[in-house]
Amino acid sequence: MSGGIPLRSITAVAAISLLALASFGTVLVLEIPVTADEALHHAENVSDPGEVYLWKCPTSDGSSYTLERLELDIPTHDKSDILRVPTVFVPVPILLVDSEDPCVIQVAEHILSKTEGYSDYLKIAAALYFVQSAIRYTSDQALYGCHEFWASPCETLHFHKGDCEDTSVLLMSILGAMGYDSVLLDYDGHEAVGVRQGDQPAPDYLYCETASDELMKPDSGTATVFQPSTSPERLPH
Repeated sequence: MSGGIPLRSITAVAAISLLALASFGTVLVLEIPVTADEALHHAENVSDPGEVYLWKCPTSDGSSYTLERLELDIPTHDKSDILRVPTVFVPVPILLVDSEDPCVIQVAEHILSKTEGYSDYLKIAAALYFVQSAIRYTSDQALYGCHEFWASPCETLHFHKGDCEDTSVLLMSILGAMGYDSVLLDYDGHEAVGVRQGDQPAPDYLYCETASDELMKPDSGTATVFQPSTSPERLPH
């Protein structure tokens, strides 16, 4: 797969002849290009974007949480020039991580204001809880009308929805704006986030699952680690 546009699949049946149509046919899967504008228009039609985000913020001792409220005015962004689907050279959406997006910065500042005096672990947990509770997991097919579509952080915030790579890109962007280093963990098609802990030469990562409420790392599987602005490589995690 190449290029920067998502694809949708349609199924067609090719018959040998009209007489054989009822008894014999070949199923063909055709890849029809879908522009980013089409995908985003589909998302607008199936979503009810709002400006209010309700999320669960951990308490200072980590024993419970409070329900917090954030209002954001998400502007319309022209992202037509960014990569939207995997390619041989860019298999995961690491290039979409953007800690300088104004909306991402607002989220980061809000989380930091609610976690003043917290440990680093709980501040990271708060960012994860924001993504888990304020963004609803939704497949690309349901939201964007195509099999694969990479959303920018502001788009995921705008629609309040996204799948594992969209929410992982959003979390990495928020964490970067909060001052934390993170990496994208690719488990052969499933994306999660690792947040670096400490300054050791061999980095230790705190696993963050954005597609569910689980904080623990999967029991099995080796992740390929992607660092922002670098090439992928295998790293301990």
